[in-house]
Amino acid sequence: MKNGPAIVLFLALVSIAPALAGRHPATANWQPYADQKGDTGQALDKERVTFRNDNVEIRIELLDDEKRKIFLQSAGIETADPFSTRNIGWRTFTFLIRITNLGDQEVQFRPQSFFFITKGPLSNSTPCDFTCLIAAGERAKLTGDEGRRLLRAVMDTGETVTGGGKISKLLVFTRMPDAFKKFVLDLDGFSVEGEVFRVAIPYAVPKPEKNAKKDRP
Repeated sequence: MKNGPAIVLFLALVSIAPALAGRHPATANWQPYADQKGDTGQALDKERVTFRNDNVEIRIELLDDEKRKIFLQSAGIETADPFSTRNIGWRTFTFLIRITNLGDQEVQFRPQSFFFITKGPLSNSTPCDFTCLIAAGERAKLTGDEGRRLLRAVMDTGETVTGGGKISKLLVFTRMPDAFKKFVLDLDGFSVEGEVFRVAIPYAVPKPEKNAKKDRP
């Protein structure tokens, strides 16, 4: 494999400091923030980030409970949501990752090299793995077929997207702290023909907007 230059998308944490106010629970209105300096190859709105280069397009969306339920039902998992706090027993963050291979070469990555990094308190977590998925399915009392569908619907170990192909899977993090100030979703280790790139996205809870002045009659 050739050693191509690393392509790094790092959305600087310092750019979101003014928007932060104390620690926030997992259920807060977390939104991605971007460093607006330079061409980072990304587009951003309140719900999702899209990263694109010559080889791949990656769309990342943080799902709430209802959106996660809809995705799981589309994957044929209808008995219960195995990642609800009631079933899994821990605070959970779930991202929908859509990857489209724009070229002819394979896009490879290992989700277990991805990290969910919090600050205030400082901690880091790796995604829910095979053992975690099996346990979640058992607690949710999924059927055998649903358990197999769950394994296909969630990123686990190594993943490959063939030339021109696409995948849409969940990336699940559990055992989150009760509350924290901000976090970074660090997706490291994507490679195409030995060329490695990384997508790192900071999230924060924006301050409530001040009440707009009422228009005069």
